[in-house]
Amino acid sequence: MKKLLLLLLFVANVYAQNDNIYIKQVGNGNIMNLNQGQDLFGNTTGLDTGNHSQSIWLSGNYNIINTAQQNTGGDGHNANLIIQGDLNNVSVTQTGNTQKQAVVTITGSNNTMLSTQTGNGGHYLNVNETGDGNSAIVNQSGNIANTANISLINAGAPASVNLTQTGGQTYTISKTCVTACGTVTVRQGN
Repeated sequence: MKKLLLLLLFVANVYAQNDNIYIKQVGNGNIMNLNQGQDLFGNTTGLDTGNHSQSIWLSGNYNIINTAQQNTGGDGHNANLIIQGDLNNVSVTQTGNTQKQAVVTITGSNNTMLSTQTGNGGHYLNVNETGDGNSAIVNQSGNIANTANISLINAGAPASVNLTQTGGQTYTISKTCVTACGTVTVRQGN
């Protein structure tokens, strides 16, 4: 039984600088830590110029996906995540003084998505979650335009959104609910 459990657990720690990351994974209990512009411990040299791209497709349950893109200038960040399954935790962090774009699509139930975009440069986030009991926690800060588009389609258990924006602030939140919708919290300021 122990051997079977070890075979089902996939741990990915990826470090890439000025590069593209593409992962297609099927399975349960995966842990993915995908860092661009910093090492596996979150340290940076301060010399990375960006041009980071991540394309992640994951199908399964009980997965943890942590993506981080950081730079000090130059080109921006792009992250595209498609997650299918239940009880997954997804974290997307983009920092630095360039444009950032993240598109996250999650299908399944009881999934949690956390997105943080900080620094100068325009921030754009598009989140689509379909299922029961999903949540989106979004933080965008910087003195340039912040745009967040969040859509939650809920067929049962409540879905929740918590959005915090500083600097330029634009957002749309749409929720479709069969039963109780859950809470929406929006905080904006400078």
